Amino acid sequence: MKKRDQTRSWCNECLQETNHSVLGTGEKTVHAPDDPDLWWSGSYEMVQCCGCDEVSLRLREFCSEDDEGGKTTIWPPRKTRRPPSWVYDLPASLVNLIQEVYSAHAADARALVAMGTRAIIDEVANDKVGDVGTFEEKLDALVDKELISSHQKKILVPALDAGSAASHRGYRPSPDIVEHLLDIAEHLLQAPTFFER
Repeated sequence: MKKRDQTRSWCNECLQETNHSVLGTGEKTVHAPDDPDLWWSGSYEMVQCCGCDEVSLRLREFCSEDDEGGKTTIWPPRKTRRPPSWVYDLPASLVNLIQEVYSAHAADARALVAMGTRAIIDEVANDKVGDVGTFEEKLDALVDKELISSHQKKILVPALDAGSAASHRGYRPSPDIVEHLLDIAEHLLQAPTFFER
C-alpha cells in the first residue's frame, strides 16, 4: 500500500495541531471574465489526524489581490474549547443552547458568544425564579432565593452587559473576554444550587 503524504493541521478532537495524512487533494482557479490578471485559486485537502483519525477538509485560498499569501479555512470549523462533559446532564433546552454557543466560539463569532452567554444566564434565571422583569430583577430574585450570592451577581452583571452590548450596539468582545464569558457561564451552570447531577 502506498504511503500517504503527511502535513500539519489543526485537529478538533485533539484540540491542537497534529500530523495528518493527506487523503485527497483538489485545485480550482477562476479568472475574472473581464480581467485575466484578476484570479482566485483554491487548493483543497481532505486530511486525517494520525493520532485520533478525525477527518477534516482544509481549503487554502489565494487571490491575485492578496498581499499576505492567502488564508486557510478548516471544516468543521476549528475548535479550541469544547463544552465540559457534565453539560450533557443539564436540561435538553440548555444543552442545545450551550452547543450553539460553543459552535459560535469555534467559528470566532464572538458577538454571538456574548449574546448566547446572556441567553444562557437568562434561561437559567427564568427556570429558577420565573420571568420577573429585567435582568437586574432576575439576578436580585436569584440572590433573594439564595441561589447565587451577591458576589456572584456582581460577576454575572458584566456578562449580561456584554451580551446586551453585542445585541444592541455592535460590540464584538476580544478573545480574552469571550473566554471569560464562557468561564462565567460554566461556573453558573455547575453550581449545585441549580442542577443536580
